Amino acid sequence: TIDVNVLDFDSEKTTLFKDKLLSFMKSEKPYLDSKLTIHQLAKQLDTNSKYLSKILNTEFEKNFVSFINHYRIEAAKLFLLDEEYRLFTIEAIAEKSGFNSKSAFNTAFKKITQKTPSQFKKDYTSS
Repeated sequence: TIDVNVLDFDSEKTTLFKDKLLSFMKSEKPYLDSKLTIHQLAKQLDTNSKYLSKILNTEFEKNFVSFINHYRIEAAKLFLLDEEYRLFTIEAIAEKSGFNSKSAFNTAFKKITQKTPSQFKKDYTSS
């Protein structure tokens, strides 16, 4: 039997997959779907969830949720600063960014930016 921890993990394949993943995240924005799972993302990338998980852990030093939340928070920051969304509630921004709940959004936002969404918005829009 083959140990899953030593699955074909050569650096060229890893680099190609990382590039594919990052390109896909940028172009398709799958993280905006609040129901996204590691299985769905793996399928969209023509791989399996075990390989995707391994790449996320070894190459990005993040689990699936942390990796996806990073993208969601970056999207939320753009929404919070965009004039077009200035009348949106924090809850609406959270939902638009792919979060299921305001509390999960607030927790992830603060963990990544060291600010609450409201504080972030206030700091960057009060000029």
